[in-house]
Amino acid sequence: SLMIGCDVAQFASGWKNAVILGADAGSNATTTNTNLSLDKPVIFIGHRAGYNADDITHAVFIGEDAGKDSKANESIFIGLNAGEGSNSKKSVGIGTFALTDMAGTDCQNNIEIIAGLSDSQRLLHKSRVAENTSNKLVIQKLIAGDHSKRNLSIGDAVLDPDAPLSVRRDLVVHAGNGNNYIQTWYCDDT
Repeated sequence: SLMIGCDVAQFASGWKNAVILGADAGSNATTTNTNLSLDKPVIFIGHRAGYNADDITHAVFIGEDAGKDSKANESIFIGLNAGEGSNSKKSVGIGTFALTDMAGTDCQNNIEIIAGLSDSQRLLHKSRVAENTSNKLVIQKLIAGDHSKRNLSIGDAVLDPDAPLSVRRDLVVHAGNGNNYIQTWYCDDT
C-alpha cells in the first residue's frame, strides 16, 4: 500500500494494495484482513477521504471528506463530501454532496452527477428518499429516473417517473423559457 500525508491512515488496519493520500485520509478506516492475506484495494485521495470508512473494498473516494463514514463497497465518489455517510454500494457519485447520506442497508446501483447545488437541493437528499433507495439516476434536477424500470424523466425531473419517458414542465421552473411548450422536435434546425 502507498500512504502519504499528515496522519494518513492513522489507526487504520487491514488494507492491502491501497492508495491513501492526504491529511487524515483513511484514518480510523478498518477492514477485516487477518495477516493481510487478502487484497483490499481502495483509493482514498483528499483531506479525510475515506475517513472511518470501514469494510470497504474496490472503492475510489477522491475529494475532501469523500467517502467519510461510508460503507459503500465498490463505489466511486468524486467531489467535496461526495458519498459522505453513504452505504450506496456499486454506485457513482460525482460532485459536491453527491450520494451523501444514502444510509439504508440495501442502497445500491445509484448514479448522481451534480454541480452548484446545496445538499438540501439534491433530488437524492435524505429528506426526499426512502432509506433503501436503489437504481436511481440523477443529473442535476434536469434528468432523473429509475434504471431498473427503465423509466426516465426530463425537465422538472422526478425519481420515479410513471413511463419510459416522462417529459415534465413546471410553470415556475420553466418560466424563463418564454413559451408554454412541453417539447419541441427539430430536423435540420427546422
